[in-house]
Amino acid sequence: MNFIAKITKKRSTVVRLSCAALSFMLVICAAPFLTGYAEGEGVTCTTDENGVVTITGNQPNTALHQLDIVGTDAWSATQLIIGDSITTITEGAFEGNGSIQTITVNSNVKNVNYNAFRYCYGLNEITFYCQDTYFHDNVFSGCPALTKVNLLGTKVRMDSPQTLFNDGNNSVTLYVGCHVKYFDDYITPNNPDFRYVNVETYSINTENKKDATCTEEGNTGDKICTRCGNIIEEGQKIDKLDHTWGDWTTTLEPTESVPGKKERVCSVCHTKEEEEIPATGTSSDDDPAVGDKYEFTPESVFKWTKGSKTGMTVIVKNTTGDDTKTKVKFDQSGKVFSDGTELDNPSQYTTKDGSVKITLLPDYLKNLKNGEHKLKVVIDGQELEHTYTIAESGGTNSPDTGDSIVLTVYAFILMTLAACGAVFVFTRRKIEIR
Repeated sequence: MNFIAKITKKRSTVVRLSCAALSFMLVICAAPFLTGYAEGEGVTCTTDENGVVTITGNQPNTALHQLDIVGTDAWSATQLIIGDSITTITEGAFEGNGSIQTITVNSNVKNVNYNAFRYCYGLNEITFYCQDTYFHDNVFSGCPALTKVNLLGTKVRMDSPQTLFNDGNNSVTLYVGCHVKYFDDYITPNNPDFRYVNVETYSINTENKKDATCTEEGNTGDKICTRCGNIIEEGQKIDKLDHTWGDWTTTLEPTESVPGKKERVCSVCHTKEEEEIPATGTSSDDDPAVGDKYEFTPESVFKWTKGSKTGMTVIVKNTTGDDTKTKVKFDQSGKVFSDGTELDNPSQYTTKDGSVKITLLPDYLKNLKNGEHKLKVVIDGQELEHTYTIAESGGTNSPDTGDSIVLTVYAFILMTLAACGAVFVFTRRKIEIR
């Protein structure tokens, strides 16, 4: 008897535990249905001060069913907004509604199923902000008051264009947004697929257009859809324009030896451009020199020996015999070149008045290599060239100017001493003979 009682007691405990577990599971499974918050089901309606009703899903990615709408403010509203959390409008969701007149559908709706707005007798305008939105057949069929369908946004897809609208529509106008390319191949004046529909495509405004000038680049301007505000085509850069130059005006008259200046001004931006006017005494590369002519004098020395304390002097004279202005003209435009490099006055050479005496200084000459070098003097637009030589001290080369005088004196003294010595020897031998 005790054994049977024990078994009965254990069985009773198991039954109670099983019932409790089953009840707990039923509560968990039924919770979504009891609360109405299951994903894709359950909606909330809010009404603003203007009577516009917004319907939103209680969970993300809500599929909107007719059972969720009937009996709510959304079903009896005249102006309805389908909110962001709704991604699907199911088959026949608004079918047979007689109250709603205008509907705006958010851009998160990706699927609009069969007969979604069929027989909405009061509906006269609906707007979709499409982002890859798919329309099935007969979405707007049997809506006698419907006059406007706006498909704006980026991309629209559908089963077939001819079944998007069906009989029962009276002259619907379809506004197609700027990026809805699906209709491009179907919009023709006599296309029977749109026998109930007047198709009106987007219009374009050009903004940020800027004309190019001679100081700034321009831009063709962005092409912008007047309906959705998207940029269809970005503007392209326009290069700067050339200046519109006026005539040249002389601002400094040239002289025989000094160049002048002229300028011209852009009539648009007033930018100035200057150019040099050649001196009147200069000549072209192909013609002989005009005006005064110059040459090196015979007194010029074109040799220098390293170690010499004096420089190498060349003299430039005016061949016309008028030497009074030679130095003046050299000071105005004269230049000295050695081996193609312009020398600096007075650190590398000096000048004196009269026929221009140009002395290349020892500090410059001592750094040159032995051998021949090229000297060029430019004066009053004329170029004089001559080769000069750098010789090593004590070499076989003849001494240059400055050293030659000293050597001549030394030679004279030595010759005098030698003569005196010869006379002394001759006189002494004569005395000894006697």
